[in-house]
Amino acid sequence: DIRRQLLISMGYTQMEVGSDVQFLRLNFSNYKHLLTPTWTTHLWEFLSLSNIQLWNATSETVWLPSLQRDHDTFLSSLILASSFTRAKQRLINEWRLYFHAVTLADLTTSNGKTIPKDILFGWRSSERCSDLRWPVASRPGASHLPIWQSFLSTLSIDGNLIRPLGPWFAPQRCHNKWMYRLDSMDGLWKVDNELGRATELLPSPTRCLGRRLRFL
Repeated sequence: DIRRQLLISMGYTQMEVGSDVQFLRLNFSNYKHLLTPTWTTHLWEFLSLSNIQLWNATSETVWLPSLQRDHDTFLSSLILASSFTRAKQRLINEWRLYFHAVTLADLTTSNGKTIPKDILFGWRSSERCSDLRWPVASRPGASHLPIWQSFLSTLSIDGNLIRPLGPWFAPQRCHNKWMYRLDSMDGLWKVDNELGRATELLPSPTRCLGRRLRFL
């Protein structure tokens, strides 16, 4: 129905904006270059030019993203505050959507100190998943990867965050899934379907699998 289509369109635009403020209350011109044109964005542009803001009714629940841990930051804020041209900011935002990331915490390892290699090299690993329902976003072309990496270099040095993230204070949106297999000799292997390879885990006294050998 029309209500459902409207909510889906608004949710898509809110994802592209990546802010914890409802987009209809923001200045359209600041975000125009990040957006996919829709009838919702055209309405937003008209309202912004007319200096009109729309607020949802208190009885209507509207989804808005939130920060997840200490020192966390909305990626769109970092993108807009960067010195990149608007054309490059749009490409960086396309990478953000491809990675299903709203805040910096969505891009980092669980300890909040590093950016994993799949993010650095522009591949959305099947081991990473999000609780949110994201619009379909294809991977930007390989020629645009240096722009993404240049953006990440403003946040990290050799993959290590300049300002590591602190403790979690909200449920984690992005989760990691790992696939493991046992070989015929009871060896435990971590399988990466994206790269088509497996890594054997080393014996360790800290974890065991039933009556089998101990592994990391």
